[in-house]
Amino acid sequence: MTPHLVGPMAFELDDKKLKRAGLDYWQHVCVKLHDSWQDFFAFFQALPAPKQLIGYSVYGDTYYAGPEFKYTPGDWLLFGAETTGLPMQAHRDILSSGGVLVKIPIVDTYVRSINQSVCVGVGVFEALRQLDEGRHDVTPRDDESSPMVRLPTPMQVEQQHQRQQQEGQQQQQQQQEAVKKEAPVLA
Repeated sequence: MTPHLVGPMAFELDDKKLKRAGLDYWQHVCVKLHDSWQDFFAFFQALPAPKQLIGYSVYGDTYYAGPEFKYTPGDWLLFGAETTGLPMQAHRDILSSGGVLVKIPIVDTYVRSINQSVCVGVGVFEALRQLDEGRHDVTPRDDESSPMVRLPTPMQVEQQHQRQQQEGQQQQQQQQEAVKKEAPVLA
C-alpha cells in the first residue's frame, strides 16, 4: 500500500518536520507526490482496472462500513484536508469515474469534523477487515509463557464475584451453625 499525497498540502515534508513528528522511518516509506488533484486524477485514470475511487466526505451518502457497501481489491481511499475536506472537483471526478462517496458518521452538535489521521485509520481498518476475510484474526495464546497480560472478561469478573458471594454466604452459615452447636441450651 503506497500513500499518494496530493497538493497543495497544508504541511511540509522536510526532514526537520518529519523528525519532529516522530517519523524517523520516513526514508523507508514509499510515497508518491502529485502536485494537484488534476495530476492525481490523470495518474489514476491511466491505471489498469480493477480500480475504484472511494472518497471519504461529509457529503457521502453511503455509510463507510454499512452492509450495502463492500470494499474490493483495487479500491483507492481518498481523504481530504481536515478543514476543507475533498475539493468539489474531486467529488465530481470520483462519482463520474464510477467511484463512491462514503461517510463516517459523527454527531456534529459539538464536533464539526474528525481528525484526518483518525479518519484514515478508521477507513483503512474497515477496508482491510473486509478484504482480509479472517486472515488477521487474533487468537489468544493458551500457554503460560505468553508475555501478554490477560485481563478477565466482564463475564469472568461477574462469575468470580458470584463465587465469592456464595463462598461468603457459606462461611457465614457455617459460622452460625457452629455458634448454635456451642451455645448452651437454657431451659
